[in-house]
Amino acid sequence: MIIGIDPGFTGGLAIVDDEQLLEVFEMPLHIGKRKRVCGVELSMMLNDWRQLHGCNHAVVEYVAARPNQGVTSVFNFGMSYGVILGVLDTLGFTISYAAPQKWKKDLGLDSSKDSSRSLACDLWPDLSSFFALKKDDGKAEAALMAYWKAVYGEQDGADEN
Repeated sequence: MIIGIDPGFTGGLAIVDDEQLLEVFEMPLHIGKRKRVCGVELSMMLNDWRQLHGCNHAVVEYVAARPNQGVTSVFNFGMSYGVILGVLDTLGFTISYAAPQKWKKDLGLDSSKDSSRSLACDLWPDLSSFFALKKDDGKAEAALMAYWKAVYGEQDGADEN
């Protein structure tokens, strides 16, 4: 059983067991003066999944700053990424990192968010309503990363802690 996490404000979380999608959610956010990932809600969700499904492994998309990104957006994204990793580590999850170029290539995807939503709908047609809107790309990518990890296992070459 694997939890996939697409970090960031439009990201998502999904749990996959033996290639079957069990649950999928948008990234929990705290909306205040500044939008941020809500560590408390994320912690409760992951802890519930661990207790309910016995899951203790998460695959998180490996991200880094890119040229031409604004300093503020990079800083905010890094803070969200840190919250996610901190919560996973605090709860004792094993963390794998998935480079987007690797997992998307392995699944035959291009960099388009629509291709991720389309593949998620094809893999789980009974749950396609979760991926119907453009804003659902984070949920689709979280589900696909968990699926990718289930299919490719340790062959991914990602760093793990």
